[in-house]
Amino acid sequence: VFGRVFSKEEVDGEPPVAVFTLWGLAAVIGAFPPGVAYLAILGLSIGTSFAELAGQVAKRQLIFGLEGKSYVGCIWNAVATATATMAFLAFQDLCLGPIQLRGGFFLPKTLFVPLIKVMIAVFNGVISAIADIFVIGDMNGNLTMPITAAFVLGTIAGILPPCEKSMKETSIY
Repeated sequence: VFGRVFSKEEVDGEPPVAVFTLWGLAAVIGAFPPGVAYLAILGLSIGTSFAELAGQVAKRQLIFGLEGKSYVGCIWNAVATATATMAFLAFQDLCLGPIQLRGGFFLPKTLFVPLIKVMIAVFNGVISAIADIFVIGDMNGNLTMPITAAFVLGTIAGILPPCEKSMKETSIY
């Protein structure tokens, strides 16, 4: 009855994809700071969904011969994740203060924070697409993709200067 709904692996006795998705979500939420986890979850929930839909249309254009991974799906993953990230960051404050220039002048954060948000959104889209392409071993991509994306995003966030306590209360990082 449910043969058309389940994938070939699920019909053959493999665990459902939803199980790997929940494990990936739990791992990211439990192991990474909230801001990093939010961005990785956007890639898993939005990016992979659009990649799957777009990949259904372009099955013949496989990336490096990888089964189930198309160029069109990869591009849609990156665009959808970047768009969702930008929408998410539009309502978030980043833990950044004004930049001090020579001569005692300051560059207000209203000038450079939007650019940084766009850069984070594009970077998250690219990381999501790359992490979705390369699956580690026989593990399901819904498990490895958010963990890989969160690890890379967490590494980048770790090299940023720490937040001051007053700024940390309103920031996603």
